[in-house]
Amino acid sequence: MVERHPQPQLEATIMDSINYVLTAYFALEMVIKLLGLGVRKYVEDTMNVFDAIVVVVSLVEIGMTANGSGGSGLSVLRTFRLLRIFKLARSWKELNKIINTIFKSLASIAYLSLILLLIIFIFALLGMQLFGYRYYYCDPYPGAFKLCPEDDTDTPMFELCPSHFRCYMSCSPDQVDQWVHVSVLEDDATSQFFDQALCERKTFLWDAKHSPERPEPPSTSQGNTSQVADHFVALMGESDIMRHHFDDIYISFITIFQILTGENWNTVMYDGMRSTGELAVVYFVLLVVVGNYIILNLFLAILLDNFG
Repeated sequence: MVERHPQPQLEATIMDSINYVLTAYFALEMVIKLLGLGVRKYVEDTMNVFDAIVVVVSLVEIGMTANGSGGSGLSVLRTFRLLRIFKLARSWKELNKIINTIFKSLASIAYLSLILLLIIFIFALLGMQLFGYRYYYCDPYPGAFKLCPEDDTDTPMFELCPSHFRCYMSCSPDQVDQWVHVSVLEDDATSQFFDQALCERKTFLWDAKHSPERPEPPSTSQGNTSQVADHFVALMGESDIMRHHFDDIYISFITIFQILTGENWNTVMYDGMRSTGELAVVYFVLLVVVGNYIILNLFLAILLDNFG
């Protein structure tokens, strides 16, 4: 049944009526076959078993709807209505041939799927090494730089670097623990704290781990900046992290899968080039060529070979 929100009551009534008619028809067909063939001969045909499952699920779904129960479980049962289309395979010979060919190809595709999974795993690990914790940006705060100062307290507010970045601006030592005024930036942007930024003294080693985009510390820093030193920075707000990133293996898998499907993959590539340099394009082009144009197209080759 086609459902949407909001759905006219007349349309919902019509779709429910169609569902009741089809369920009754398939249930009557199942009963007639059981009476004519008997239970043993009926279950010998796998299509009969499939039809029985569809009928039973449909009856359970109708019963739950009548009782007013179900919730998300009811939505899952409703998806089984789509299985009715496969009943056409019994009478539609060409469709039956296509389905049988696809099932025969599963054995060959299974080994190719392992190769594809291995390639995704390799590129996910490589992406974590090249782009891990690089998809953080301070675009909402023009002029700010992303920084991950170490928190040396016993109960750190955030995880250790480089697992988080925040957006900072430089300030002077005499402004420590004070709110510094931030003038309105371009596009009427300002700090996360309205027009204020908290100036703090941070003691850490300023390097690529803590500040990957700004190799040199602010001029207000005190001490030998090549070692652990005092740096004076004002917090402007939290950085933005992209939905696609390579911070952990789970999201890396999802990001690689997104690239292979071609869904906005060029945005992932441009963000990688923006964070690490133009040579990042080599990684993404290699991934698309190996994972998409070679591996995924081999699936089609196996299917076409079986059709031949």
